[in-house]
Amino acid sequence: MRTLAEIWSRFWFGPENPRALAALRIAWGIALFQKVTGCYGLYRLPRMRFLFPRHEYFSEQSYPVNPEGFSPSYPGLGWLPQPSFEVYYTIENLLLVLSILFLLGLAFRVVGPLTALLVGYAFASSPFFYHHHIFQMAIVTSILGFSRSADRWSLDALIPGVKTEKVGLTRMPRRMIQVLVSIIYFFTSASKLNHGWLSGEIIQLFKDSGSFHGHISPWILDHFSCQALGLITVGTEIFLVFGLWIPRVRILAILAGVGLHLGIDSMMGVGSFSYQMIALYVAFLFGFPDSKEAIHGE
Repeated sequence: MRTLAEIWSRFWFGPENPRALAALRIAWGIALFQKVTGCYGLYRLPRMRFLFPRHEYFSEQSYPVNPEGFSPSYPGLGWLPQPSFEVYYTIENLLLVLSILFLLGLAFRVVGPLTALLVGYAFASSPFFYHHHIFQMAIVTSILGFSRSADRWSLDALIPGVKTEKVGLTRMPRRMIQVLVSIIYFFTSASKLNHGWLSGEIIQLFKDSGSFHGHISPWILDHFSCQALGLITVGTEIFLVFGLWIPRVRILAILAGVGLHLGIDSMMGVGSFSYQMIALYVAFLFGFPDSKEAIHGE
């Protein structure tokens, strides 16, 4: 019988399928590209446009600045300066190029960490830039950017002379992302276990405030009560906490999650969060190998 320490070690540090990590990098690269180009928000169809890149602020006058005498910072990051408008604008331009290189897996030993650092800096430099989906983007980009997620299915792997390590690839990066997904769904569902969501009052508030947009919203609101929409949302998120881990219902959980997020994205603006979550489902689609060949990346 395995000891608890052996189970823990195997869970985090067992051999990884290099193609699984590569597929996750590709999926995340697409989500990152969507973010920097503004290609999200099905409710905006057919007004959706690719922007290369999509800038959060188009003028120095609209750019948030620190009030005099006020220095917003996160704990331990008071030393990190808020970028000027020109620097922030340049970072967004760089992230467009880096997102493409990240997706293709070219010069990844430089591109991966640099992308993670720029996303992290853009998020952490000031609470004025806080969005929950950017926080998630900083975490996942760091995990993948500092891992060997370009060992397969990348331009680096096709270029003669570019060395890729053959040993020591463990499941930790993908496990971290799997656990992160469950944590996100756990807390989002737990925060909704209240009268407002279970009775549909929150959905009614969204409806009354004009938060719903797009062509599909009227049909959805005509065919489903506000309470039904609230219960579907909460129930699906609870199901995803556990369902993604259970092989027999994993595909059903993924389909439910895709339906939930695309439904939300077709009715209201939530940034690129829906597509980030869909991309992270790839972390659950591959099994973890146990063979010696898998450890050597074969």
